[in-house]
Amino acid sequence: MKNADYLLSASAFGQLVARCRQAAPQEACGLAAASADDPCGIVTCILPLRNCHPDPLRHYRLDPAEWIEAHYRLVRSGLRLIAVYHSHPRGPAAPSEEDRRAALWTGSPRAEEPFGLAEGPGMWIVSLENAAEPEIAAYASGPEGLRRSVLAQISV
Repeated sequence: MKNADYLLSASAFGQLVARCRQAAPQEACGLAAASADDPCGIVTCILPLRNCHPDPLRHYRLDPAEWIEAHYRLVRSGLRLIAVYHSHPRGPAAPSEEDRRAALWTGSPRAEEPFGLAEGPGMWIVSLENAAEPEIAAYASGPEGLRRSVLAQISV
């Protein structure tokens, strides 16, 4: 991708924001995917997953069974995982310390969070702090932790 690390279709943007608004005041979470044969990796598919954290008003945890089922659904549908998203219903689109420590971003798998990856999907945070203008911030994982990425909404 030349000017953006992540590309998101207008339709997927609308689905993502709608899902996060529906889940509020709880944190929403799920997956963002692109066609496996799309060399640009334009996200066109949003797959909401259940937030199974005991305190969903302030935290999220992808439901492990749904996470595994979604992985196989992506493969069967010819899609590839681009990012894991979650919302901050009352906060900014910046990773919390808990977000930064999560196994998915550090490469340190824990039993309750499968698929720990040193380099893998991005983290997208949808802030509903300004309800009229939700903000989506993208972060990429790597050996050094999370880094802010560029997310561009496009028409396809």
